[in-house]
Amino acid sequence: MADSSHGRLATVETETNYGAASLGNQLESLAGMIREYVPRTRSLVDVAMIAAAQLDEAGYYLREARLQGLRNTLVRMVRQYPLQSLLISASIGYLLSSSIRSNANGNQHR
Repeated sequence: MADSSHGRLATVETETNYGAASLGNQLESLAGMIREYVPRTRSLVDVAMIAAAQLDEAGYYLREARLQGLRNTLVRMVRQYPLQSLLISASIGYLLSSSIRSNANGNQHR
């Protein structure tokens, strides 16, 4: 029984690491597209380059970090910013419940 649950946990961790790496690659690709296709207006270029740099950093982090690293970062951020973390969590919960509720109500009217 323990071997089975350990195997499942390893599978979930592997799939999560693969998903994070894939998302990281996609963010880095998006950063490259922003750099390539942004119009050459000076103020827009500055904003686009900052956004592309942030996407590159996020992409690199997600590609290179593993599940344990992501978990450690999340724990550190929650400890460093407890009130903001609570507000973000409550907001996400509210949005998810609103979305689920609206989907449930929409299915009833069909």
